Amino acid sequence: MTRPGLVVVLVALAGLGCGKKKSAAGAVGGVGVLVAGGLATDLRISPDAKTAAYLKEAQKPRLEGVPSTMRVGELWVVPTAGGSPKKLGNGVSNFPGGYLFTADSKWVLELVGYNASAQAGELDIAPVDGSSDVQKLGSRVTYMVGSPDSKWVAFVDEGILKLGPLPAGPFRDVNGEVANAEFSPDSTLLFFKRKQSAGGGLLAVKVADAKEPPKKLADLVGDYRVSDDGKRIAFASKSSPSERGFRLYLGDTATLKDKKVGENVFAFKFSADSKWLARLEGSSPEAGGDFFVTPSDGSSAGKNFGANVRDFAFSPDQKLIAWRQNYVPEHAEGYGDVLMAELPEGAPRMVGRRARSFEWSPDSKAIAFAFDVVKPIRSVNLYLWRVDGTEAIHVKDWVYDYDFTPQSDRLIFRAECVREGRACNLLSVSAANPKEAPKKLIEGVFGFKLSNDGARVLFTYARMQGDLYDTGVLNLKSGEFKTLDQQIRMPPYLLDDSGTKVAYLIAERQREGLYVADKVP
Repeated sequence: MTRPGLVVVLVALAGLGCGKKKSAAGAVGGVGVLVAGGLATDLRISPDAKTAAYLKEAQKPRLEGVPSTMRVGELWVVPTAGGSPKKLGNGVSNFPGGYLFTADSKWVLELVGYNASAQAGELDIAPVDGSSDVQKLGSRVTYMVGSPDSKWVAFVDEGILKLGPLPAGPFRDVNGEVANAEFSPDSTLLFFKRKQSAGGGLLAVKVADAKEPPKKLADLVGDYRVSDDGKRIAFASKSSPSERGFRLYLGDTATLKDKKVGENVFAFKFSADSKWLARLEGSSPEAGGDFFVTPSDGSSAGKNFGANVRDFAFSPDQKLIAWRQNYVPEHAEGYGDVLMAELPEGAPRMVGRRARSFEWSPDSKAIAFAFDVVKPIRSVNLYLWRVDGTEAIHVKDWVYDYDFTPQSDRLIFRAECVREGRACNLLSVSAANPKEAPKKLIEGVFGFKLSNDGARVLFTYARMQGDLYDTGVLNLKSGEFKTLDQQIRMPPYLLDDSGTKVAYLIAERQREGLYVADKVP
């Protein structure tokens, strides 16, 4: 999703055979309106897209061993529609957990005075609309999480898990030596895991009942998942620290009673409709394991769909499942054969072999996958397989990334690349008729993101030097595209479902700041 300077870009596009498309871009950059000035990094957008948060004057902590991408600076917020920027705190980190919006977008939880060595800071809460002052909630906080209903917050302060109502408590001590926590989807329960040095226990506590003590589910827990309907919890645990494998247990969140459903489990996940629990069993996660899918209520043992499986994905309608088996960990992604089956007992069907990755279409009627080619020339080729078809259709050679439109009518992808994949043609093909010739949409693209309604594509160009990018919007219906601005920091954000508003940070000297563009094609 990026581009060089104007002269370099035009030369690059001409070299790629841009033709008439070159003039369609018009003047390059300068479309956005400055919302907040200053050198800023780490742009984040509130869930309702009405507020932007960012760090100003951010610098890498002067501490040996700190990740090169870590920055600590002043946290500011500003309405994306325009208004007065407001400073919330000093010494806030850009790392995950440094600050976050509540689900209702009304508050920001932030760790100020962040100590990179201790990975802790003072926990403050601030209203995004400036209606009240910033309030202190904790002193040396290492972890925080807000509830889905935005009424509660849990945080670990000096190793003690505290829980209370937003915005200012009171907060009660729940337990000590806690590593992390998660609210149930209905915000009535808080699950938390203690540090392994303290036994690694998984416990649950009722959020609104301060008198009832936490209840333990198990010790030596590795990972846990709560189903989206909040009725089930799955967790992996072992009986002694010396054991290598984890047993998988499935519990009822109402009674906290559980039953064992698997041995040597290294990955597991509920389906989005909470009806199924998929798991991988094996002694070597790198080589994959046996793949089982069971009812989430534990009413049956389920079915073993394949061996040496590394990853899997439920279809969007939750009626089908696809996975990669015979996995070979040859490179970063590895490769394996993609198969799919109808739940719960359908016979596996071959989709394609030696796949580096795969993706379901939103309507659950097709699977796109990247095929790893070895002979005669090394390549990664894009194929599309339809559930109502018999064989996968070759779409394009040397494809870097791909995505279905939300309507599932087309498959968008980057191919015909130069600069080691940093500049590619963006193409599309019909998902209903993948044998048709792909249509070229735009040239020189580094990355792309579809709007929620599928009307537009937010794209970036990679500049020839440095780590800055240019960004623009493509209208898929008209074919018109426009470069909005140059020298932005990744990533830019779409602010509405149709992609008509874009927010981004510009790092160009004398133009630094947060910009919002609404003059899109």
